[in-house]
Amino acid sequence: MADLHFFDFTDFDLGNWSYNQLLRFLPPELSSLTRRGHKTEIAEARVNEALLSIASAASSALVTVRQEDRRLHIGCSCGGISGKLCVFQVQAVLNLLENQELRIFFDSGKREQQFRITGEKYGFRDIDDLEKEFELVWDGRPVVKPRNEHLQACDDENLHLLASELTPPKPVLPEWNEDAVKILVWTQSRFQDNFQLGIFEAFTTAGGNLRGPVRPVHAVDLLLEAETTDHLKFYGAVAKFQDQHRSAGQVTDRQAFYWLLKNPDRLPVYIHNFGISESIVPQALRLVEMVSKEMEMSLTVHDAGEFFEVKGVLTIEGKSFDLLETRLRCGNFLLAGNRLHLIERDGFKELLEYLQRHRNKIVLHRSRYEAFRKEVLERVENYTRVTYTYLKTAGKKQKKELGLDYPPRKILYLDDAGQYVHLTPVVQYGHVELPVLSPRVLYMVDHEGRPFKVERENRTEMEFATSLMLSHPGFAEQAGQDYVYLHKLKFLDEDWFLKTFQEWRNQGIRILGFNRIQNNRLNEYQAKVTVTVVSGIDWFETKAEVRFGEEVVPLRQLFTSVRNKSRYIPLADGTTGILPQEWLEKLAGYFRIGSVHGETVRTLRQHFGELRDLYPEAYLSPSARADIQLLADTLGNLDEIPAVQLPGGFRGVLRDYQYEGVKWLAFMGDLGFGACLADDMGLGKTIQVIAYLLICKKRLPGSTSLVVVPASLLFNWQTEIARYAPDLRFAAYYGEGRKMDFPGQQEFDVILTTYSVMVAEIHRLRLNEYHCVVLDESQNIKNPSSQRYRAACQLRARHRIILTGTPVENNTYDLYGQFSFACPGLLGSRRYFKDHYFMPVDKFHESGKIEELQARIRPFMLRRTKEQVAKQLPEKTEMVIYCEMGPEQRRVYDAYAEEFRHYLAGKSDGDIAREKLHVLQGLTKLRQICISPLILNDEEYYGGESAKITVLMEQLESLAAHHKILVFSQFVTVLDLVREELGTRSIGYSYLVGATVNRGEVVRDFQESEEKRVFLISLKAGGTGLNLTAASYVFLIDPWWNPAVESQAVDRVHRIGQDKTVIAIRLVCPGTIEERVIQLQQNKKELTGELIRSEESIGKELDKKALLQLV
Repeated sequence: MADLHFFDFTDFDLGNWSYNQLLRFLPPELSSLTRRGHKTEIAEARVNEALLSIASAASSALVTVRQEDRRLHIGCSCGGISGKLCVFQVQAVLNLLENQELRIFFDSGKREQQFRITGEKYGFRDIDDLEKEFELVWDGRPVVKPRNEHLQACDDENLHLLASELTPPKPVLPEWNEDAVKILVWTQSRFQDNFQLGIFEAFTTAGGNLRGPVRPVHAVDLLLEAETTDHLKFYGAVAKFQDQHRSAGQVTDRQAFYWLLKNPDRLPVYIHNFGISESIVPQALRLVEMVSKEMEMSLTVHDAGEFFEVKGVLTIEGKSFDLLETRLRCGNFLLAGNRLHLIERDGFKELLEYLQRHRNKIVLHRSRYEAFRKEVLERVENYTRVTYTYLKTAGKKQKKELGLDYPPRKILYLDDAGQYVHLTPVVQYGHVELPVLSPRVLYMVDHEGRPFKVERENRTEMEFATSLMLSHPGFAEQAGQDYVYLHKLKFLDEDWFLKTFQEWRNQGIRILGFNRIQNNRLNEYQAKVTVTVVSGIDWFETKAEVRFGEEVVPLRQLFTSVRNKSRYIPLADGTTGILPQEWLEKLAGYFRIGSVHGETVRTLRQHFGELRDLYPEAYLSPSARADIQLLADTLGNLDEIPAVQLPGGFRGVLRDYQYEGVKWLAFMGDLGFGACLADDMGLGKTIQVIAYLLICKKRLPGSTSLVVVPASLLFNWQTEIARYAPDLRFAAYYGEGRKMDFPGQQEFDVILTTYSVMVAEIHRLRLNEYHCVVLDESQNIKNPSSQRYRAACQLRARHRIILTGTPVENNTYDLYGQFSFACPGLLGSRRYFKDHYFMPVDKFHESGKIEELQARIRPFMLRRTKEQVAKQLPEKTEMVIYCEMGPEQRRVYDAYAEEFRHYLAGKSDGDIAREKLHVLQGLTKLRQICISPLILNDEEYYGGESAKITVLMEQLESLAAHHKILVFSQFVTVLDLVREELGTRSIGYSYLVGATVNRGEVVRDFQESEEKRVFLISLKAGGTGLNLTAASYVFLIDPWWNPAVESQAVDRVHRIGQDKTVIAIRLVCPGTIEERVIQLQQNKKELTGELIRSEESIGKELDKKALLQLV
C-alpha cells in the first residue's frame, strides 16, 4: 500500500453525528456531500476498524478507518496532504453515516441491539455484556456469531430447520400391483434395422390376454434387486438395449443375446408391430418364443448345362423352412412362425438377406461360374454348407496322386486384433487349408481338369476343435465361429499360454503368428531344462541347459538372471524366455553352492549333502551318486575313516577320542574339506591339531601351515608344539620386530601368529599359499562384518580348520562367520543365511530349520563333550594356560624383578634368613604384578594391562553358557577385578571371601541357581569345608606356593557326588616367578612336598641361590 495521509476527527460520536458537522471540515474545493459518482467496497471490517476500496471514474484509493477513544482516524492512499480531507476520506465518512452494513462496526448502540437479537436465538437473556459471548465479523455482510463455535441456536425457527435437516426423508415406495405381469417387448424401427428392448408391466384378462395400460419398467431398478448371477446378467442385458435404438454387431451384443435367452423369470416375450400402433399397446404386441435351436443354412449348386443354379435351404431342428417366409428381426434373430431364433453363426444373416433379395435363386453363366465359386462360394463355405450336386467323391488312387493319403496337418493361426488376439484353427489337406469343422467341401481338380471332392477327416478336426475350446474358459461362449478370441492380457498370461502351447504341440498342432502380436517380445516356448551332474576330482560338475525352442541360454546369462531373481531371460533371437518359478528356485540353489566355469557349474565336494538335497537322483550320474553315498557313509561314521599312523616325532600319548579327532582331521584334509573341531575345553584340541600338523609335515615335506590364535594363547601353542612335536619347525610372527623378520615358507613347517597381526599383515600373509590354516578360538571371526573375518577369508590354503569349544555363543549367526571361512559357500550368502536360518531359528524357533542347519554342518564339525568321553578321561584333569604379558605389564614386572634381584644379590644367606618378611613381600609383589599391576599398594599408577584377566574372561565367556565354573585367587582385590568384568558382560556370579557371613546361603545359591554361572572364591575362605559339585571347571588365577592348598581348592568340585569330569586350569605368566614355581612343582615334587610347605617356610627353606633362580 502506498504511503497514507491522515485526517483525525476529535470528540467523534457516530450516534450524534450529522452531515452538518461534516460540512465544517470540508475544504473549499469540496462543495457538496454526495456518494454519487463513487463506488465503495468493504474489503475488511472488524469492530471500530475497516479497510475500504473507493473508486471514481477517474481514480481510486484504499481508505483505512479506525475509531478509538472518541477519535476517528482516517488514512488514504491517494497521495493527499495529512490534516486536510480528501474526496476519498469524505466518501468514507459518508459511508459510515449512510451504509448500515458498515455503520454497525462503528456504532456501539446498533451493535448491541443486533447482539441482543442474536443472543435471544441462543438463549441469552438479561445479560449486559454480550460481547463476551458473540463477535461481529465481516463475511460479505455483517455476521454476528458465537465465540464458542460449538454453541447451537435454539430458537423455534432454527430448531425446526435442524430437525428437518437431521430427519431422513420417508422412502418413496415403488408402485406395486399384484395383478400386473412383467413382459419383454422387442421394438424394431419400421424403416431401419434398428431395434430396442424393454421391460413393461401389463394386466391380463381372464383368458390370459394382455389388457392395458402397459407401463414401462426400468431394467436398472430390477438390476439392483437381482439376487442371483443369472438375474444380474439378464437384467444387465435388457438394460443394454433399453431406451436406445441400435443395430447389432458388437461382440458384447452377442454375449447380451446369450444372457437374454436365459430369461430366468420366464418373462413372456412380445414383438411390437408398428403397423398397428406406434405406441406400446396390447393390440400391437405379438407373443413369440425366444429360443436358440440348431439352425443351418445350406446352399445347393446344380449344373444346368449353360448355367449353374444356386439355391438356399434353411433347416431348423431338422425341419426345412421356406426362406421367403422368414424375417430377420431385432438385430440377430430370425422370426420363423412364432419363434425368435437367435442367429449364432457369422455370415448367416448376411447370406439370408442376400437370398431373400434374389428370391432364393442365383443363376451363373458357366463362363463365370469358376470365378464365382472361388471368390464367393469358397468364402461362404467357411460358415455354410455348400452341396455341389455335380461332384463325385475321390477314390484312393486320386487321393494318392494328389498327396492326400496322409492325415491333415493341424495349424493354429494367431492374429493381432487390437486389444484382442484371434485364434483360427485350420486343417491342411495337401496344399489346401480349411477352417476346422467348417462345412466347406474339399474341392479338388485332377490332372485332366475334372473336379471332384475329398472326404474330410471329421474325427481329427473334432479333436482339434475340442482341444481348442477346452483350453480356456473364455472360449465356452464363442461357439458358431471359425475363430475364437481372447483379450491380450489373458492370452499372454504366462501361466496359460506357455503350458497350453506345449500341450497343443504335443498334439501335433503347429502355432503360427505369435511373434506378430504387437507389443509382444515373449518367447512362445516353455523352458526345457536338462541337468546332469558328474563327479570330478575336487568337485561335482553340473551341466545345465535351458532351451526355449531352438534358443539355448548361455550359462553365464542364465546365472545373471537367476541372481537378479528374474524369470525373464533375453534370448539371441530378440525374444524373452520365461523361466518357471520352480526352476528359478532350483537353479538359484545350484548356483548358490557352486560357481560358473564356462558352461558348467562346479560344486565343491564338501557340498555333497546340499547337492544330494537339491538335485533329484535322476540328475546324478552313477559316479556322482556313488561318490555322494560314500562321503555320506564315511563322514557319518568315524569308524569308516581310514586309520592314520602317527609320525615317530610325536612325543605325546593320545586318548582314543583324540586319535579319532586326528584321523578325522587327516581325512578331511585329504578331501580338501574344511573342518571344525569343537571339543569341550580341556579335551585336547591343541594336541590333536599338533599331531595332524606333524602328519602334514611327513606327507608333504616343505609345506607350511599357518596357525592364528588369540595373543593370550600364543605362548601356549609354542610350549605345546615344543613339548609334543619338537620336530616341527615353527616361528612366531608376532611383536614389534615382525615386519623385519617375516618367516619364509621353506624354513618353517608352522607359522604362529595372532588375530591382530593377521589383520595388520594380511597384505603379506595372503601372498603365501599354505597347506593348512588353523584358527584357534574361531569365535573371534564370528562377526562377518569384522576386519578379522575379512582378513581370515583372504588367507589361501588347501585345508581350513577352526577350533572352538563354543561354536555358538550368542545365536546361530555365530556359525555363519566361522563356517563360511572353513567351508566357503556351505551356508550360502550372508543374506541367505539370515533369511533361511537365523530368523526362523532365533526369532521363531522353527524346529525344522534347526534340524536342517544341524544336518548341513554335521559332516564338517566334530564335537565331543566331557560327558561323551568321560570314560576316557581321568576324574580330574589339570592343565596350564600360559598368559603372555603385554609390553606395559612386562615392563613393570621386569623393572621390579631387576630391583629385587639386585636386593638379593647384596644379601648373604644369613641376611635373607633374618629379613624373611621383606623377602616374602618381594616375592608376593612379583606374583601380584603377574596378575595385574592394579592390585599393587604403590601410590604410582602402572596401567591396567592384565594378561591373566584378559585370558580368564575369554575362557569364562566361552564356557559359562554350558558349564559352572569356580575361580580361585589368594587376593581379594583380584576377585574384585574379575567381578567388575563379569558385571560388564552380564555373567551371573557368586562371591565368597573371608568377610562373607552367609556362606551357606551363597554356596546353596550357586549350586541351585541357573543364573549363577561363576563362583569367585578366595583360597583361604573357600579352601576347605565347601561342597561345590555343580561346577566342572576350576580356574586358579595365581599359583600357590604349596600345591596342597591348590589341590584342596580343586577338591571343592571333585568330591563325592560329582558326576562330571573336573578340569582344573592354572593361569601362568611365562618368563616369570610363576613359571619357575610350576617347574619346581613338576620337576621336583619331592622338594615341593618337603621343602616348600608354606609361604612362611620359604625364607627358611630357600637359600640365596634358590631365590635368585626363582626371580
